[in-house]
Amino acid sequence: DFARLAVARGGVMKNFAPEGTAMLAVMLDKAGVEKAIAGKTDLHIANENSANQTIVAGGGEAIEALQKELESKNVKCTKLKVSRAFHSPYMEKAAGKLARILDNINMKSPKGKVYANTTAVIYPQTEKAAKDTLVKQLTNPVLFQSSIERAYRDGARVFVEIGPGRVLSGLVDQILAGKEHHTVTLNADGKRNSMEQLERALAQLKVLGFAIQSDPYVLPLQPPPEKANGRSIYDLPPAHFMMDEAREKIDKAINEVDPLPAEQETSVEAEKAPAKKEAESAAPIPVQQPPPPAVMAA
Repeated sequence: DFARLAVARGGVMKNFAPEGTAMLAVMLDKAGVEKAIAGKTDLHIANENSANQTIVAGGGEAIEALQKELESKNVKCTKLKVSRAFHSPYMEKAAGKLARILDNINMKSPKGKVYANTTAVIYPQTEKAAKDTLVKQLTNPVLFQSSIERAYRDGARVFVEIGPGRVLSGLVDQILAGKEHHTVTLNADGKRNSMEQLERALAQLKVLGFAIQSDPYVLPLQPPPEKANGRSIYDLPPAHFMMDEAREKIDKAINEVDPLPAEQETSVEAEKAPAKKEAESAAPIPVQQPPPPAVMAA
């Protein structure tokens, strides 16, 4: 049902929204954009991305006029490469079609916390309310900034971007600038090997304290082939060329918890404390498993 719904949603957004519309990324906060489009009934805020970026949706001519107006005031703007004015009243007909499709799909209550970017709160538990939220998402702004801020207030500190690029991670870094957080991307660079990037992301999550299971699909080492013409041919992964001492250091760095002391004692009295007291103060601080990372998908 999930895959069918995703395809159906894309279809109604493409086929039942008016052509000749467009979207514009404006490098201003939401309040600044609201002031710029005040009184322009064919322009609507579509995305609240960060304090430095807001997306506007509207008619093609109105979008071009807004871009010229803002650029004349030295406000940076970028027209998005999209076919329709998504997340705006222009999607009203598409939303009606999606509602009828959802009538034929059974939805269960979510087992985890899923933030709805239409409301910036966790999805409702009842089937009808969840479906209504999905439908409203087509015609209402995406509150990305508010959603990230709400997740942070709820304890999220690690944000994982699913999909290519790191646009969302960059926005999170803007939103949470100066606050403790980590962004992890799974495929930030399209020119690099995607599996290497995935493994690097898993290593980052491991270092951050998350329990990462072994890869169930890893290829086992193949036994060496039989000798042919007096020679043997071997396929050796890089790990074979690693000294045992180096391998042990890497395993220790990945798996060993190294908690930081609550505060560093530098006073002379602390240095003269009995050995027993020093041993007790050196005991590792219990480390709790961090909350699940927030997952971001475009």
